[in-house]
Amino acid sequence: MSGEHRFRHGYSRSNPRKMTQTWAEKEMRNLKRLEAAGIPCPRAILLKLQVLVLDFIGDDEGWPAPRLKVFPGIGELKERLYRQCVEYMHRMFHECHLVHADLSEYNMLVHDANLIIIDVSQSVEHDHPHAADFLKVDCMNVLKFFSNAGVKTLSLKQLFDFVTVSKPLDQLHAIFDAIIPEGYEEDKIFKDSFVPKTLDDIADYEHCNVEENEHLLAAHREADVASSCGETSSGSSDDECDQTKSGSSDEESDTSPKDPIDEKAKRKENKKQVKAENRIRRLNKMKKHEKKRAEKLTKGKKQ
Repeated sequence: MSGEHRFRHGYSRSNPRKMTQTWAEKEMRNLKRLEAAGIPCPRAILLKLQVLVLDFIGDDEGWPAPRLKVFPGIGELKERLYRQCVEYMHRMFHECHLVHADLSEYNMLVHDANLIIIDVSQSVEHDHPHAADFLKVDCMNVLKFFSNAGVKTLSLKQLFDFVTVSKPLDQLHAIFDAIIPEGYEEDKIFKDSFVPKTLDDIADYEHCNVEENEHLLAAHREADVASSCGETSSGSSDDECDQTKSGSSDEESDTSPKDPIDEKAKRKENKKQVKAENRIRRLNKMKKHEKKRAEKLTKGKKQ
């Protein structure tokens, strides 16, 4: 619930009974979104307190549909089920605005050769602070299961990009044709990479690396100046090289990146100043009853 905009005022950590009711309500609301988007899932029939009644998924004899983990016919339908899973992840993100946050072979059923998504009580909206991390784990779980089943899968970064970037589903076949081989180096880097959620995260991330970037840029510029001075003819003087070095240092100082922390401090100081000016203006403001009396007096004088 923490970080969920929908329940920012509607849950109580100190009361387990109320928390359970809110948890059941959250699952019902998530299931309604999936059902509206046409994603196969259990139909929510009734919610009363902490009890959520769902539609039964199984055969006519009362046997429930098996989980994907123990489905016996996975060998014949593995390609079909994998593509269905990728499509549902895309539709959940763009049409339902949800990330499952616990998607694996244990939370998918197979019924009539089709996938059924279950257990969406922990699913969060895609603007949740940890939505990107949850989605990355979901992608890793899906790829691990289907690759072990013998399916030629997308890379982790390809799947993450396809789910998050709005692309038509008819492009899915073209994406599958351009699959990156398993063990691709970029895939290994992406597992531990930082995925920013807001612009503030990007600014902080750049600030952490600004010193290293400046050092690298300075080293490259010095190497360029040294090579250009070494390639000059014998007629050229040392003064020209000194001028190029001084010019490069001037350019470096002009194009140095602004410190985001200083910019933030300036904005805060400006905001404080505006608030102080407004406070003084309110103190000197004429009260309503005095203003009405003055208006009446001016009207009487005019008459």
